[in-house]
Amino acid sequence: MQLILAIYRDRWDAGYIRAQCEAFANGQPYTITCLKDVRDWDAIEASVPDDYYGMDRFSLAEFVPDERKKGPIPGPSYEYCREVGAIK
Repeated sequence: MQLILAIYRDRWDAGYIRAQCEAFANGQPYTITCLKDVRDWDAIEASVPDDYYGMDRFSLAEFVPDERKKGPIPGPSYEYCREVGAIK
């Protein structure tokens, strides 16, 4: 479950990073910071499919390859931030 949560954390991070850099690019308020104290763990946890809770690690392992392919990942969000000058 830790690996699944890490995947969903990365998706949340990607969305948050992108949103902050879009705000920067649009001249709106933004926060570029370490995400350690910023993450919305309730939202991250709520985004994990209910079916995953209670599964053993072997059952969950079947979903990891597909989960890694879905949704945004932080890399492209960082690239966008570099393109708009929010980070170096």
